[in-house]
Amino acid sequence: MANEPDAPAPAAPAETDAAFGLRLIALLETRLEQLVQEARTLVDDYWARHLEASSDRPASDRGYIRVRCRLHHNTLLIEWFRQQYTRTINPQTGRRYVFSDHFRKGRGCHYREEVFRRSARSWELPLILEYENHFAELRCRAAALVRLRQQIRRQLVKPPLLNQSRRSGGI
Repeated sequence: MANEPDAPAPAAPAETDAAFGLRLIALLETRLEQLVQEARTLVDDYWARHLEASSDRPASDRGYIRVRCRLHHNTLLIEWFRQQYTRTINPQTGRRYVFSDHFRKGRGCHYREEVFRRSARSWELPLILEYENHFAELRCRAAALVRLRQQIRRQLVKPPLLNQSRRSGGI
């Protein structure tokens, strides 16, 4: 049987599913870090604009709504809060005590406008809403990346569907 063609040559070893999954996770985490940097830039911009608008106002009309961004448990958090100062001065530092009340975001990626209306000054509200739209988009994009990463991790640790012993009927 010399006329029979030889068996096809084996293909080059492909990347394993685990290696591919780990590479995807690394790409997702890199993208998440980029989103964090983008959010931090927006937070810094908000703080600069807020300080500029607040500095010309009397103390009774200054705004105290703040925002912060951080990476917490590998998830992007962008949180709004109200900073309040007490009249009592800390004897060690010579500064007033500061208390922060965080606003509840609720479900989804957006903070509701009503949350800000209760605490924000009238001049502060448009600025907050402008930035919240950007932050909500970043939160949604980051949440999608986190969901993808979780799915890939689940697939990497998932056991085989059926063992050979079960297929043959032996249990």
